[in-house]
Amino acid sequence: MDLVFQQANVLRCGLDQKVESICGSMGTSLWHKTTWDRHFQQNMAIVCTAEVLVQCLMHSFINMSQINLLIFDEAHHAKNNHPYARIMKDYYSQELDVTKRPRLFGMTASPIDVRGQSSDHIKQAASDLERLLHAKIATISGEQLVNNSISRPDEEVAVYAKLESAQETLLHQAIKAKYGDITAFQKFFISSKRHNSELGRWASDMYWSFAFADVRI
Repeated sequence: MDLVFQQANVLRCGLDQKVESICGSMGTSLWHKTTWDRHFQQNMAIVCTAEVLVQCLMHSFINMSQINLLIFDEAHHAKNNHPYARIMKDYYSQELDVTKRPRLFGMTASPIDVRGQSSDHIKQAASDLERLLHAKIATISGEQLVNNSISRPDEEVAVYAKLESAQETLLHQAIKAKYGDITAFQKFFISSKRHNSELGRWASDMYWSFAFADVRI
């Protein structure tokens, strides 16, 4: 779900068009055709999980002819009963008019997900992926990969003097004077002193903003 919103935000920064992000936990209103009609009318790009798209196609909220470009992230998952595979087999391939099929673009850092397999298995897996996605795997050559590789940087270790032993900052002392007799605060006083010792006064004082958000008196 987080990846949906992350990728949608990236598109919003790069496109001069409206972009909508959708995931299955957004409520029951998501599962109505009127909702999807509105999304398609108001947005140029929609980012959603593969399962959401499968459900929309299955319920005829949308159809393949409405999609101009279909992008699969981590495209190597397109196999067996994965939503990517279901989209391609049950809906994309079933659109007999090829002019109404969307263009496809699959992205992945590892197009072949068959660790420890023989070269024949790898070739077969690559062939299966290309056939299912109606696509051709494109990558740089091994020589280009070597030429573009970045040498390992030199590492330097900086050693700093230890901070003072656990002490109380002025903020710590002020809070302790007011709430020192409350049992729920005792663990926070201990943590605040430890943060002062390990990370410094700023971290110790900043810790209290999180402590007050979690405390239950």
